[in-house]
Amino acid sequence: MTQLAHAKLNLFLHVVGVDKNGLHKLESLVVFTELHDLITIEEADGLALHRHGPFARNVDAKPQEDIIIQAASSLGKLVGITPKVKISVTKNIPVSAGLGGGSSDAAATLKSLCQYWGIKKNRADIKKLALTLGADVPACFHGKEAVMRGVGEIIIPATLPTSRIPTVLVKPKKPLSTRSVFERFEGPFSDEQDLKLRFKSLGSLLTYLSTKTNSLTASARNLCSDIEHALCSLQTSSGCTISRLSGSGPTCFGLFVSEKSANEAAAKIALAHPDWWVISTAILKQTSTAPNL
Repeated sequence: MTQLAHAKLNLFLHVVGVDKNGLHKLESLVVFTELHDLITIEEADGLALHRHGPFARNVDAKPQEDIIIQAASSLGKLVGITPKVKISVTKNIPVSAGLGGGSSDAAATLKSLCQYWGIKKNRADIKKLALTLGADVPACFHGKEAVMRGVGEIIIPATLPTSRIPTVLVKPKKPLSTRSVFERFEGPFSDEQDLKLRFKSLGSLLTYLSTKTNSLTASARNLCSDIEHALCSLQTSSGCTISRLSGSGPTCFGLFVSEKSANEAAAKIALAHPDWWVISTAILKQTSTAPNL
């Protein structure tokens, strides 16, 4: 049984306040890219995790502490089933990159096990479980473009243009932890809005995004100066319509007018910065086989 775990992008991310537990409340338009990890589940005598792929060695957690194992164990406890599966993950998404790779892996694990065990995945208690694993997991569990609010618990479906949106991802070498970026955040808070977003054309989406930002850019940039260079490299590339930091970084993304211009920009940036990770991909189309809630 195989499930794709797509990389997440925050087309914008606003910090709108802090809740009673000291957690930052967010407002963000979340989308997913064609870049993905791969989760495979097989029958086994117990619960085991095997990592493969280009970024497998970058995962610091021991297998038993990995978010994938946490997801499987927590779901097993919730539904009263002892997990006896081998979970294999092919890590194509960089670690600590602001692309939600771990969260997407956890969400894909929950979905796969629900299918494997014959459990309805739209149960309210499973959605609540997803939030306990991390703020991005509910959005990744939803698996489609959506507005994420609160501390990740509020998911409002959104609609993007059906046309393919070529995208270049650029990650400077230095990793960033989400905690360190939020600890460095000093404001200001953004005003909350009633976000029910439906975009029929790429032009309307880009116009809207031009009025938004990522509230974490300044704090992430203070921790990793290469973010400024990455954003500049994208924005000055021919065909780039908008460039922005994704999540807590350090990965930056650029949206492009064509696949050709995206491929050319990615090649040029990679040549100029051989120690950066650079890839040309695209935002996952709404009509694709993205995982559904």
